Amino acid sequence: MRSISKVFVAAAVAGACGYGSAATISVGTATYSGNNAIALESVQSLATSDAIALGTVQIVLGGPYSLNDQIEVSVAGASFGSTGLQSANFTCSSAGNNSTAFTLVTASSTSSTLIYAASAPTGLTAGQTCSIPTVQVTAGSISAAGDVSLTSVSKKAATLASFDTGAAANVASVASVYSITSTTVFDGVIDVQDDRLTFASNNDAAGLLGGEHDVMAISLNRASTHTMIASVVGSMVITLTAGSSFNFLAEPGTTTCDFDGTGSATASTTGAGATITANTACSVLTVNIPTVAAGLYQVALGRDGAVTTATASALVEQGYTAAVSANIFETRVSTVNATPAAGAWTINGTTVNIPYMPRNANIDLVVNIANRSTQTGEVTFSAWNADGTLCTGSLGNVGANANMSVGAALKTALLACDGAGWATATRATVQIVSPTPASTTLVNSSFSLSDGKSRQLVINSTN
Repeated sequence: MRSISKVFVAAAVAGACGYGSAATISVGTATYSGNNAIALESVQSLATSDAIALGTVQIVLGGPYSLNDQIEVSVAGASFGSTGLQSANFTCSSAGNNSTAFTLVTASSTSSTLIYAASAPTGLTAGQTCSIPTVQVTAGSISAAGDVSLTSVSKKAATLASFDTGAAANVASVASVYSITSTTVFDGVIDVQDDRLTFASNNDAAGLLGGEHDVMAISLNRASTHTMIASVVGSMVITLTAGSSFNFLAEPGTTTCDFDGTGSATASTTGAGATITANTACSVLTVNIPTVAAGLYQVALGRDGAVTTATASALVEQGYTAAVSANIFETRVSTVNATPAAGAWTINGTTVNIPYMPRNANIDLVVNIANRSTQTGEVTFSAWNADGTLCTGSLGNVGANANMSVGAALKTALLACDGAGWATATRATVQIVSPTPASTTLVNSSFSLSDGKSRQLVINSTN
């Protein structure tokens, strides 16, 4: 039996035949604390038949009561346990030694309603206080966060006509206490100057691998507002999916993801007994942590030492997604799911700043990129007008050991820029980023009047 402390329900039971004012049921406060506030995950981890005691329920009679008159106590948000677990009888009393005994009518009680019949009422029954020592609900009947409430109805023995009906009163609060968030996401900047084998800076130097790596930190949070009424343990599964692939974890010339740290790259995680596995396509990593409690759990990707093109595969510019499941269990399992942010890897590349570029439908732009490396990828631009309003976009992909002309694409993109100041803008400051090493990349820019007669060439920027 799981006890969740005392709950006091005061039911002033009044009569329809001039017996008094309408009945009310109250716990005295709408704020729950201590064991009256139950953690949903702990309830869901118990066996479905486990009983949770609501504690002593108090009812104040509105009277008058006669022999065999009934009190019906109904529950919402849960179900009562078997009648054998409930109080078989209780006594109501007041000043002047007035008292009334009530006995559970087992044959008529159900999982939603307990029926008690009065025996040997003495003196003035109105105002007598009843204490029902044990009222229990089953763990299996609580499937979601919410309130558990009780109502009380009094009925005359002869006709079963209701004396009065008390409004529902919440007697326990049930809420989820676990949540999952990411406190650190993958944000590595891949260094194209080093053949994309390392990061431009090791942002997580104090992390797991001791080398070039990037870390994502998952936080399993547990709120203290509601009580765990079961001694539960937990496990966690983190599923990481790459926007492209985890092929950088494979040795050069192979397609098998490698976690031994002797070659291309390494993946690591915190948590006792944790393991990392990959699917055949090397596109999904599954991190299993067999035992968890509230706290941080890290996953690291990257290098654990010096690497070369002969020993390592290139890191991949891509975004990551994460799906996390935490299992809280005792007899049953309660699962908390989340999809926290996982971040992305970007590249540094070659940055060229063009301080002045005209923006006019009658002026052609000439921007040529010469790539003398084996690196490939997307060329992007950022542009600012006189008001400082930013406009960004893609200029296409540059090939290995290739020349690329992006002037027409840049002109079209600049004319399409919108936002403050762009409608009247006649010039822009432009920054072009190529995902290629600066030592083997040349960018030249110019513009020409397109009237078919005059022609002007201005070199704005080159590396």
